[in-house]
Amino acid sequence: MTNKNTLEGLLEQLEPPIEQLIKLTSALAAKSKKVKKLVEVGNLKDLKPATEELISLLNSITIFVNEFSDDAEFDLKDYLQSGLYAAELLEVAKAKQLLLNIDNESLQCYPSIIQILPNDEAVLIDKVKSKSLRPSQLINSLKLKSGLTVKFRGEPFIEALKNAYDYVISNKKANQGSIVKLSDIYRVLTILPASKSYSKTEFSRDLYLLEMNKITTTKSNHHMKLHSSASSKSGTIFQTVTKGGQILTYASISFGDKND
Repeated sequence: MTNKNTLEGLLEQLEPPIEQLIKLTSALAAKSKKVKKLVEVGNLKDLKPATEELISLLNSITIFVNEFSDDAEFDLKDYLQSGLYAAELLEVAKAKQLLLNIDNESLQCYPSIIQILPNDEAVLIDKVKSKSLRPSQLINSLKLKSGLTVKFRGEPFIEALKNAYDYVISNKKANQGSIVKLSDIYRVLTILPASKSYSKTEFSRDLYLLEMNKITTTKSNHHMKLHSSASSKSGTIFQTVTKGGQILTYASISFGDKND
C-alpha cells in the first residue's frame, strides 16, 4: 500500500517534504544566528542584506508549509468509519506475517484487542486510547507485544465464571457438570452497568488465557471444561487468536468434580 488513498501511503508521501522542511528550518536558524552576530558587533553594512535573506527564507518556508498542509488533507474520520482503515491494518499485518482477526466489535491480535474509534480519530488498544494510527507502526507494536509475557489474574476470573455457571444451571434446574452456553455465562457476567464495557472479544481472549495458563480448577475443586462447536448458532460462538496465530472457537462450558 503506497498510494495516497491509504493512510500509510499518505504518510510515506509526506516524509520527504518533512525532511526538506527540517533542512529549511535549520537554514533559517543559521541565518538568524548570523543576523544576531551582526547586531552584536554592530555591522550594519552586512545587516540589511542578511535580513533580506532571512525574509526570503521565511517566505519560502511559509509557501512550503502551506503546500504541505494541502498535501496532508485526509478525511480521517470517514476513513476510520468506512472500514478501510481496518482493511489496511489487516493487509499490513498479513505482509508482516502477523495474524489479525476481525469481528463485529474489534480486531484481535494475541494478546491485544484493538477498537477503532472514528469519532475520536483514535484507536483503543487494550483499553488505552491512542491517536498514533500509522498502520506499519501500529502493527509493529502489536507484533512486539505478542512476544511478551501477559499479566493475567486468572484465579478471580475462573471463580467469576463458576459463580455465573452456578446461577445459570440453577435457573435451568440443571445438574452440576451440565454443559452451558457461554453466551449465557457472558450475559450474567455483564448484567451490571459497570461491566457493560467488557466485550465479547475480551471474554474470548480471557477464556484462552485461562487455558494457556492451565488455570482450570476452582477453589471449590471444580474442574472447568471449555467446548467448541462449529455448528453453534450465531451469537453463541466466541473466537480469539492464540499465541501461535490460530483462530480458536469456544461455544460452551461445564464445571464438574475434578475427579470426574
